[in-house]
Amino acid sequence: LWNTYRGSDGKYFALAMVEERWWPGTCRALGQPELEHDPRFDPAINRYRNSQQLVDIMEAIFDQRPAGEWVQRFQAEGLMAGLVQDYEDLARDPQVAPNAYVEEVEWPGHEPIRMPGSGVRLSRTPGRIRGIAPALGAHTREVLLENGFSLEEIDRLEAEGVVHQADGSAK
Repeated sequence: LWNTYRGSDGKYFALAMVEERWWPGTCRALGQPELEHDPRFDPAINRYRNSQQLVDIMEAIFDQRPAGEWVQRFQAEGLMAGLVQDYEDLARDPQVAPNAYVEEVEWPGHEPIRMPGSGVRLSRTPGRIRGIAPALGAHTREVLLENGFSLEEIDRLEAEGVVHQADGSAK
C-alpha cells in the first residue's frame, strides 16, 4: 500500500503503510473500519495477495475527497502521508528556503536564478552550488589543449567550424 494516490481534486498524495500496526488506522482514515477484519485483507499476507483489489477499493474511496483532506485524515491516525507537490507548491513550501532545497545562484550578466539545491547534506563539508553549468563550448580550448592540440590546430578547427567557443569568438 506504499503508493501514490489521487484525490477528488486531481492532486496526488503519498501513503506509506507497511507495518501491521498501521492497518487499523488506515481503515479508520478510509472511513471503512469493516476492512480491518475483512478476510481478503486480514492478516497482512492477504493484503499482499489481494493488493490490487485493495488498491482498487482505496482508489474508489479516494475519489470522494481532495488529496489534502486524505493527508490530514491519515496523519491524524499517525500514518505517514503527504501531498505530492508540483513546482508551484514547492515554491510556496515554508521548508524550502531554510533547508536550502532551492538556492539562488549568480548568473554573470543576468539576474540570479533559482535552482534545486544540493542533495548532499554533510555537517562539515555541505554540498553547494558553485555556479550555473558552463555554456556549450565554454571549455573547448582548455580541453583541446589538455588533449595535445596546439593553439594553431585549435584556431584551424574553429575557423573550419568544427569547434567553437561559448561566446562564438575565436580566441
